[in-house]
Amino acid sequence: MALPTKSDFLLCEGVREEKGKKLTILGFYAGNDIKFPKGTKVEDISLSITFLVRFKDGLGKWKAFWKVVGPKGVEAIPKSQEIIIEKREDQYSIIILQIPEYKVKEYGTHKLITTLADKNYEFEYEINADNMPESLR
Repeated sequence: MALPTKSDFLLCEGVREEKGKKLTILGFYAGNDIKFPKGTKVEDISLSITFLVRFKDGLGKWKAFWKVVGPKGVEAIPKSQEIIIEKREDQYSIIILQIPEYKVKEYGTHKLITTLADKNYEFEYEINADNMPESLR
């Protein structure tokens, strides 16, 4: 069993599974950045977001969980229940994490941390308001 070394993710509003293992991505955030109009108060933000995590290589079956950490290192979404994922040869392994109500607590760089076995895979994304001064990011 070899853990993945190649992975990536998409941030969007939703993912719909179709026939033939096709996925329809809804409301894709290009660049994994979520921008709000200038002056939007962070405490007013509640999102419905979905993370699509893809593992390209590796082989095996692992215990997995995930959490979201805000810019100051505080858990924005606590550690999930443990799941089992399997990666077979010549196939991608995909995890779809849908969060129907994500209460944003601070602007800046957030991290989705997905753990397979004991290895963390960190994926960064930004939540900011347009024209926000660097000092407030």
